[in-house]
Amino acid sequence: MTHDGAKWVLEQNHDFEGTKFGPITIRDNSFIGVNSIIMPNVVIGPNSIVGAGSIVTKDVPPNTVYAGNPARFICSYEEYLEKCRLKNTGNIPRENMKDVLTKMFEKELEQRVELEDD
Repeated sequence: MTHDGAKWVLEQNHDFEGTKFGPITIRDNSFIGVNSIIMPNVVIGPNSIVGAGSIVTKDVPPNTVYAGNPARFICSYEEYLEKCRLKNTGNIPRENMKDVLTKMFEKELEQRVELEDD
């Protein structure tokens, strides 16, 4: 359950009396990124992803990726899955992650250091 706190401004001037409370429904196997805001009466569909920092004002359909302010359609679940498969770094044991990723992206890291030195 959530609410739109901005209604207090309207009540202060006696322009609005009532509430803007409503449920947020999050369906199975969905992900909501950190610092996202979901407004009242919104449904996040199953197998959907909301990007970090998004402001969700309308329903997110099933099997979609939404992000932004306001949140908008980015791609389908299938398109996102394909992108992830193309960029798959494999299963890396947590204790070796720093070493493996550093080696994997060594060239990119060196290029960034060179650019910063210029």
